[in-house]
Amino acid sequence: MQIFNRLSTAVLLAALATLSGCVSREYVTRTVLYSIGSSDPELKKLRVYPNVSFIAVYSRELGKATDVSGSAGTIEAGFRGKRIEVEVKRKLPGAVIKREELDGEPVLWVTFDERCVEVDCSYGFVRTSDGLFRLFRVPLLSGYGEPEVYRKRVSPRKTMERTKIYSRTDATAVYFSTRGHAASVGLEIKKRDDVDIEVITAPKEGVRPGR
Repeated sequence: MQIFNRLSTAVLLAALATLSGCVSREYVTRTVLYSIGSSDPELKKLRVYPNVSFIAVYSRELGKATDVSGSAGTIEAGFRGKRIEVEVKRKLPGAVIKREELDGEPVLWVTFDERCVEVDCSYGFVRTSDGLFRLFRVPLLSGYGEPEVYRKRVSPRKTMERTKIYSRTDATAVYFSTRGHAASVGLEIKKRDDVDIEVITAPKEGVRPGR
């Protein structure tokens, strides 16, 4: 066709290849793990993130004292304790150090600290019936009691407990908030979608007078 002949002889601008990268986050699922299996079968390069910040609180008693006030004759009770708050923020990258199964479901053991390379100091995320990996275990701390877990901030309304409220078919209890809307701590990855577009600009000469 004549128009294509003109374009072939016209001076076209150089083809421009543009690379656009859009970073988003999505939940870790079996499909996601399968898709990266060929390039990272042991998940050593993969970095995962909690979908929401959470805090583990460790407490222990240092001592109690009871005395009788000499002036008022009242009993005075004293208590000493220590509390450690470990916050895992939503932007904090974690590494998968081990994969295993629990009650027939896959578990990802995740460390958010380079010094931690063992399961004992890592966080456990188990796959629930909807295919998402949810927090079911936080590490223990020597000398402290069972940790309390809070979603976003330390507040009675943000308390989380291990429960099977999400689905009765889930064999392993996972952490859910206990007040208001039941919410858990899920596991996400960052994903970059690269789009390579070749743009060719074809100039038009317009129609000269007299034609």
